Amino acid sequence: MYLEYYSIKRFFFLSFGENFVIFLILTLDFDAFCFVWWWCGGLVV
Repeated sequence: MYLEYYSIKRFFFLSFGENFVIFLILTLDFDAFCFVWWWCGGLVV
């Protein structure tokens, strides 16, 4: 239980800075998020 909590906590801390903008776009404008996802090569995958 503790290890699981620590992993989740560490994941949020490490990815917060990287995903903060994407998170804002996702919550504020889903269409913009889809465009950014496509721009980053999402459609290629």
